[in-house]
Amino acid sequence: MNVSELYRYCKDRLSYCPRTGVLKWVDGRLAGCRAGSCDCNGRRKIKILGKTYKEHRIIFLMMTGRFPIGQIDHVDHDPSNNEWCNIRECSERENRMNSPKRKGKKTSIYTGVSKHSRDGNYRVRISRPDGGVYTKYFKKEEDAAIHASEKYLEFGYHPNHGS
Repeated sequence: MNVSELYRYCKDRLSYCPRTGVLKWVDGRLAGCRAGSCDCNGRRKIKILGKTYKEHRIIFLMMTGRFPIGQIDHVDHDPSNNEWCNIRECSERENRMNSPKRKGKKTSIYTGVSKHSRDGNYRVRISRPDGGVYTKYFKKEEDAAIHASEKYLEFGYHPNHGS
């Protein structure tokens, strides 16, 4: 099935509410039921004619008539929230520039800031758009946090990055 046939199939058999992000079947034995299910990562998937698709990709297809060229980013970091205002087409790099704060060993509550074990200073470390890494050290954690926020904006990171 090519993209235009899949588009027509989805438009005929599914209903999408952009405000709620919910995709429902409109015909058959599942009429009125929410389409698809959640996987172990919280992403919704839907099976169409024996093939499994990520729900947000089907929604993008239904809304635009094509699949995204790159990736789909969930602006609020919630992969199950498929409201139209929450999903955007982006490159892999752009998607990484809107990622949540990492979990695990934390030496600072601020994104892009860590306590340097050697001298106790706070390090700002941010990937630059050219592929390099920007690094700068501060005595105070708050000064490092302010500087990191400014650099994230300067480098074009999404305002929601790290939250």
